[in-house]
Amino acid sequence: MTNVSLLSSSSASLERLKEICAAESARRGKIRVVLINTPLDFYEVGSCPRYDTLFPFGLALLAEIAKGQGISCVLIDGEALRLSVTEISEFVLALRPDLVGINLLSPTIPVAAKICKQIEGAARFVVGGGPHVTFEPGDTIRRIPQLTHLFRGEAIDAWTKFLPSVFMNPSPYPIRGVSLPGQPLGTLGERTMDLDSLPEIQRRDLAFPFYQQVSGRRETSILASLGCAEQCRYCAGRSFWGGILRFRTPERVVDEIERCVQTEGIDAFHFADDNLLQDARYLRSFRRELERRNIRVVWRAFARVDHVSGGVLEDAVASGCYRLTFGIESGSDRVLQKMNKGHGTEDALKAIHACKRAGIETKAFFMLGYPGETRDDMESTVSFAMDSGLDWAYFYLVRAFPGTALFADLLRRGYAREELLEYVHWVPAMDTGLSEVERACRSLLQSSGGFSVDSVLKYNVAHRRSISEYSTNEELVEVLASAYRRFYYRPAFVETLKARLKPVELG
Repeated sequence: MTNVSLLSSSSASLERLKEICAAESARRGKIRVVLINTPLDFYEVGSCPRYDTLFPFGLALLAEIAKGQGISCVLIDGEALRLSVTEISEFVLALRPDLVGINLLSPTIPVAAKICKQIEGAARFVVGGGPHVTFEPGDTIRRIPQLTHLFRGEAIDAWTKFLPSVFMNPSPYPIRGVSLPGQPLGTLGERTMDLDSLPEIQRRDLAFPFYQQVSGRRETSILASLGCAEQCRYCAGRSFWGGILRFRTPERVVDEIERCVQTEGIDAFHFADDNLLQDARYLRSFRRELERRNIRVVWRAFARVDHVSGGVLEDAVASGCYRLTFGIESGSDRVLQKMNKGHGTEDALKAIHACKRAGIETKAFFMLGYPGETRDDMESTVSFAMDSGLDWAYFYLVRAFPGTALFADLLRRGYAREELLEYVHWVPAMDTGLSEVERACRSLLQSSGGFSVDSVLKYNVAHRRSISEYSTNEELVEVLASAYRRFYYRPAFVETLKARLKPVELG
């Protein structure tokens, strides 16, 4: 059985990880594979989780595939548990697995690099996968030389073939999607077309919380599809997933929902799909399958405003939808055209109002500082958010990730690749310069838990150098702070929130 007594931290998060490791090693022997979901930032030792996160579905699937092959595996979600580099490294060093796999997002490369440096020598294989290694393999190896293998593109098929090659047979290379540092890269990983063939995530085996309490309900994340067919210039999804949309069958999704309801008492679900509503026929089949089994749950999902119609909303409400989150991104039609967003502000307004009539809450993401966006455009965005009837609005600085058309545009404009790959957290001061009314509203929101700066700004990572022609990042952060204060620290928002929360929650 794996010896986890070497771990020095007594935090609840690491204690739970020890329990998971003990149970896994009791079933399958020494922990041979450790998968790491890299934290978004350099957290302090002993930090506690401060907000809920979506499951790292990709890594969780890889863990299930390993276990299905009889290989012991544990997943460390450094972001959900808010673990420090030291805590993650000590955990891996104590386990001394045969293989460590780490996900590589462009903003998390510095954190991942430090982890890999500290665990050097602890495992025979250290493999990296994800968007950054897919689009920037050279930069990945330059900054993380400890990697022994690169997984580029979708990893399910490559991982399934890779595990036997390192644990059972002498490496039968080549494996599509797996590259060796210094060798020709080859093609990206084979796409998994039959999502029903994938194993179901065993939530009880996850060290991070597999559910959260939302308005008195137990909610867990779930996935029904992969991919998006849209071509927004700021998104790498089309490049990574190939613009190919794939769904699990409604029967398999409802199977998972039913098991969560019966075994875990789950009654709410958060669909992590890029756009659950992009196939109206699928939603209709999903609704009918729930009705056939007499399963009543509630759910929320991401969607596009131009996929909202009367029939879609009818099926959404009937199947339990209580909130839709839209990537509206801008309140300026001129900027939306630059983004190749595919919809206009009028489409967004119609969708918001239609959701209101259907009784569905609305939330939207907006970006500030897109190339070519003026101060007037940004004001249009903030005004749109406030006047549209949205229940929630989240604002972020624009970032150009590798694999996006925006990243390629900036390279052509003369930005150096190295500076585009340098990201920092930009966190505005939300509690300074407030009026008396704003301070009162802020206090009420904090006491109710209705607005969390941490959860809103956890992804506010942008380039160190501004990509806006009109504003520095320091100036954009001031606009960002103003946008949040104007939207949330106003009596109208507080009154709306009071109507949704119990009176005791707001006093």
